[in-house]
Amino acid sequence: MKMPMRIALVYVSAFTVILFISFGMAGSLTILYVKDWFGLDSITPVALYLTISFTVSTIMMFFAGHLYDKWGPVAPLLLALLSIAVWTLCVNTLARQRVWDSARWLWYTAGALNGLALSSAIMGVNPTLMRINPSKRGLSVSVSQTAMALAMVVWSNIITVLAVRMGIFSALTVAGLVNVAVILMSLTVFRGLAKVIPPDSRGRTAREARPGNLNGESKPGQLMRLLVQVFLMVLSVALSSMALVQFLAGLVEESFARLAMAPEEVRTTIVPTVMTIAGLAQAVSAVLWGYAIDRFGPLRAIPIVYSLETISSVIAYMLVFANPWIAAGFIVARLAFFGAEPVAHWVLIPVVFGSANLGKISGIVNSAPMVAALISPVISGLIRDSIGSYSYILLVSAILSTVALAAYFYLISLQRKREKRALQKASSVRSHIQSPNPYMCAEATCLRNKQPVSLCV
Repeated sequence: MKMPMRIALVYVSAFTVILFISFGMAGSLTILYVKDWFGLDSITPVALYLTISFTVSTIMMFFAGHLYDKWGPVAPLLLALLSIAVWTLCVNTLARQRVWDSARWLWYTAGALNGLALSSAIMGVNPTLMRINPSKRGLSVSVSQTAMALAMVVWSNIITVLAVRMGIFSALTVAGLVNVAVILMSLTVFRGLAKVIPPDSRGRTAREARPGNLNGESKPGQLMRLLVQVFLMVLSVALSSMALVQFLAGLVEESFARLAMAPEEVRTTIVPTVMTIAGLAQAVSAVLWGYAIDRFGPLRAIPIVYSLETISSVIAYMLVFANPWIAAGFIVARLAFFGAEPVAHWVLIPVVFGSANLGKISGIVNSAPMVAALISPVISGLIRDSIGSYSYILLVSAILSTVALAAYFYLISLQRKREKRALQKASSVRSHIQSPNPYMCAEATCLRNKQPVSLCV
């Protein structure tokens, strides 16, 4: 098989795996059905499933990245396969439960397995996509992000239909069986790719070597501080987005209830429609922003994305009850910009840190959305249960995206100071060696390619 055909199969397989493993994108809808299944008044105990799921994802992202760096994409995908198979068994057992007190621990176990499957699949797919086409990393990662966005379209409609006809847990069992089949078929393609592209490739593209990039750091302490700064920035904006994604169904249902519409009508018609449009908007946004990021770089794209997210959240909050239809449009716009976040953040990693240990560093930075996802259900659920309204989640989202924007500018300001100090140090070295001395050598860093050079006179 020729390499271009193999790469095409990798793109198709990656898209399919992420599309089906991301049925959690309809999680806000699933929570409502599970809450009604057990006859609960509060949503927080059920939403704890999401907290547990993303806690496990957070912990396992680095481990899955280590598996990738050592054995390639097949190892994390095998782990995802095992996890989703056991998850399917758990939800199938829950289909025969009606008492929450006896079923909740099995529900929470399923949440842990879901988190393990999601993190393993992501770490098997995204680093591979960036390596097979290093000059088009934005578009490559947009393949998986588009699939994740379309998952909201696909699963919100499938789960709605299946939950009404056979019950929520039988519907989830079907989703699990489909996932098992898809991952099994995709493993063949990824196993063949591992023989062509070594998982520990350390090549750097021309973009990574340009002056002004953040990967000019050399000391471990400086690299660690840079890693923490990037992590906190991603965490802030991820918290902003996850609050909306996880409670989108409840927010839309509450907003349209002011129009004297029956809750069941809103849940079965308007909510899936909004989720479908939002998913399509995210898919288109991921591709367009992937192209833009490849052309202009993530450092220019990130502040634009964060600013647009803040503006759309504020407008949606102002109109959520005054005009639910227009508010829904701005919520869709906000979720469309969310489609650009993962693409920018994944491509940012090799630009900032280089390609060495891509799996481990990607696992650390991209565990930030997992941390956000495990914190968000509790915080947002408490806001809704204590205030009695989902609308304030929009306001919290706007505040958090503003914090992320401030963190970005702080990161850039620190980097400019580092570059200024590096230039001063290089200038000092050059002035120090003006006097000829055949026994003296100095070492400096070439600002063009970031490589050490010896200055001997």
